[in-house]
Amino acid sequence: TVDQNPPTGLIYALQVLTSDEASGHFDFGPPSECSISPGPTCTLEDYNSILTSVWADLLEDLPDTISTSVQIKTSDPSAQVVRERLQLYNPNVRPPLDDDAEIEFADGRLPPVQVKSVLRDTQIFELYTEDSSILAQGLLVLSWIDPELPWSIELFPDVESVDIDLGAIWTPTVILSNLLKSGTREPLTHLGITVYANGTVVWEQRVNTGEFRCGSIDETVFEFPFDTHHCGIFISSYSVDEFRLEATNHDFQV
Repeated sequence: TVDQNPPTGLIYALQVLTSDEASGHFDFGPPSECSISPGPTCTLEDYNSILTSVWADLLEDLPDTISTSVQIKTSDPSAQVVRERLQLYNPNVRPPLDDDAEIEFADGRLPPVQVKSVLRDTQIFELYTEDSSILAQGLLVLSWIDPELPWSIELFPDVESVDIDLGAIWTPTVILSNLLKSGTREPLTHLGITVYANGTVVWEQRVNTGEFRCGSIDETVFEFPFDTHHCGIFISSYSVDEFRLEATNHDFQV
């Protein structure tokens, strides 16, 4: 359908497209004449005739089909959750208490964050009787609640958990207290931090292969392979005021 009275801007565009310089076709005059609107020197019949000719010449130069592509950018809901939760977050400050928690100390100090720990996939490679030690490695998993991190499942129904970079949120500093010698520069290697919608944080670290002091290696070693010893990898913290470790022997329920 051809609009016989298109807006002025379209006429300007048509004039450029059908000018001598642009397409080699005729130039039908400056804007003050018939190319813009009927007037004293341009009858309506002349005006419509010019428009019909312009449209015909323009359509000849157009391809039979015109295609275009539309790129729609959608926001990643997981990335949006991370941005919103970390916008005002200070990773150097320990997580605040839940609304239901009470201050335990008379001087106003907050009770420590309860951090649960579990050691999984432990492997013992050697038993050294002279040093009362073992060569072992394992997987350390720490978990705690951070009230600054929960998000609404109603607003983000498809986001059950998000991965967070190390250093973006508060994490407890733990040490391997019975480590004698590590086979790597760092005894612990960061593997990943996952935050769930209720604010539960799960941090996995690999305990690199190292030599750990045993609680006891007694004369039962001579009864090998029926000997028994109390050995393990001991996890502790420098600060008891900031967080408190609670050892568990099962995975965390989120």
